[in-house]
Amino acid sequence: MPKNPPESMQHHLRERLNIRAGERWPQLAKVHVRFRAGFAYVDGELKDGERLPLCRLRFTGVLHTWGFALYLA
Repeated sequence: MPKNPPESMQHHLRERLNIRAGERWPQLAKVHVRFRAGFAYVDGELKDGERLPLCRLRFTGVLHTWGFALYLA
């Protein structure tokens, strides 16, 4: 089973996604990231508390290189 990135990479990804979301999508209050089996699942939280699934990132072993899959409702 693929492994999750180290804690330092997880922290960096969370910070980077929240900063980018603040710049590009002001309607999002926060971005939530959870890790499982080598994937990062990204949800956006609206200001009213509603959570929306956004995408899934695949950990490739390199900090700035992730596989990407957009969530389709």
